[in-house]
Amino acid sequence: MAPARKSIRAMPRPRAALRQILRPLGKKFGPGVYELQLNWAQIAGPRLAGVCAPERLASGKNGQVLTIRTKGSAAMLVQAGSVQLLERVNLVAGFGRVTELRIKQGRIMAGSPVLDTKATKTSCRPEEIAALDVQLADIDDPDLKAALKELGLGVIGRDQTQ
Repeated sequence: MAPARKSIRAMPRPRAALRQILRPLGKKFGPGVYELQLNWAQIAGPRLAGVCAPERLASGKNGQVLTIRTKGSAAMLVQAGSVQLLERVNLVAGFGRVTELRIKQGRIMAGSPVLDTKATKTSCRPEEIAALDVQLADIDDPDLKAALKELGLGVIGRDQTQ
């Protein structure tokens, strides 16, 4: 009698292998600039978060250098608070990891996570909310309806502030 054929197994997914490689690197080198961008509102505080954003994290002579892009006239404000900002960044990145802040003036990109997290709430009049509900009455999907209502309230609120 001939031996039975071995069953063919599917190739294992690379997810577990990548985790084993990337997790120690993340612990060793700390968060990247994207993690700083996601948490920038908490790191910089409400005063600075609206006028600056982390752009690049690069290696320097004594540690890492964080490049921050600021709106034109706000560079002096960021420079004045740079010592406290550096301390807050090091709370997230690890003690003494970021040793220098480099401040550049320019436009802050519209699609950055920093600008997306800034939420401004304004109140809408009841008749505007009722008109919005009438317009959304034909939509059956509750998730879509909630998203469109939130968008509509944002547009109505924005129109009131301008």
